Amino acid sequence: RMAFLDHLTRGRAILGIGPSNLVTDKKLFQIPPDRAHDMMTESVDIIVRLLESDDPFDYEGRFWSFREMRLQLRSYQQPRLPLAIATSGSKKGLELAGKYGMILMSMAGKNLGSNLPHAEQWPIVEAAAARSGAQTSRDNWRIATNVYVAETREEAWADVEEGIMRETEYFWKIGVRPQYEEYPGQPYSEVTARSAADRRRWIVGTPDDAIAAIERMQEETGGFGGLMLTTHEWAGTDKLRRSLEL
Repeated sequence: RMAFLDHLTRGRAILGIGPSNLVTDKKLFQIPPDRAHDMMTESVDIIVRLLESDDPFDYEGRFWSFREMRLQLRSYQQPRLPLAIATSGSKKGLELAGKYGMILMSMAGKNLGSNLPHAEQWPIVEAAAARSGAQTSRDNWRIATNVYVAETREEAWADVEEGIMRETEYFWKIGVRPQYEEYPGQPYSEVTARSAADRRRWIVGTPDDAIAAIERMQEETGGFGGLMLTTHEWAGTDKLRRSLEL
């Protein structure tokens, strides 16, 4: 399906992968959390081989096995369509990105648990790419966050404060609490829109505030290829469009 989409769009398709950060997703598909990353890793190996191989091949893995499989139609982009992976900074995810030369999408938020800080992420990707002979570049690195700007900081916060709290409550309830907690076990009553934005490193303010935040991220990371904007509909359509224009 993705190879076909790549042809329909004449080479504008990107296949995004991830083990899922949401506990509810894993429950829905009945995937034990401790198996999700290993399943993703094996599936990526299969997907890449299918996209790159002209000839049928056999596969015997931990989760999948098959005989004489190939794609009816290889991707429009050659040697294959690009892959992208989202990561919170786990070493396994970074190594996978490097092994296959993926576009890496790192969350801008503050480091959680054993996840690596931004300054240490790209060297892991480069080392993995060198081991596998894959091509990679910092141009393929995206830092993902939400950005909302207005003429003044006061106006920006007035526009989005209610929307941020609505979103925060939703993610808190479905099990993504650590991304918003300032300390383990923090009650939700202590969470504010500004504390959530600080933890997630969302950019709310003026265009100059956004420029300063991006420059800080560039300095902290050693340089990345693009800022990836996530969209959460914190405000009405007209205000969101104005924010993008600014």
